[in-house]
Amino acid sequence: MASISVSQSEANNIFKQNILEGEEKVYKDLIEILKKNFEGINDSQCSGLIHRAHKNEDGVLRKKGKVYTLRDQKEQINGISKVKEKIQKTLDEISTIPVSEFTTPEEFTELIEIQKNLKKIING
Repeated sequence: MASISVSQSEANNIFKQNILEGEEKVYKDLIEILKKNFEGINDSQCSGLIHRAHKNEDGVLRKKGKVYTLRDQKEQINGISKVKEKIQKTLDEISTIPVSEFTTPEEFTELIEIQKNLKKIING
């Protein structure tokens, strides 16, 4: 059971205060930032706050691979960034489809091509 309650906006503010623009952090660093600023927060809460900080449209973090950076202010409200976020969510959902559902090599090749094209859109 959680001994402390931390809102997403509180966590987002702490990330903005503790990460410099352009500075790269890994997951473990973000956990340390939260634990340093919110005594009693548990790992599960940290995980949820970090996830929402980069997945939500109003999140303050950008995740590329295993590295997190701050989103700039313009990116947080930019329509294109919202489109890219939705494409990333779609890619995440696609990755949960079992490979066994692709019955031919052609289907699997098409899946890889679709994923590659969507990633190009996200990465510019």
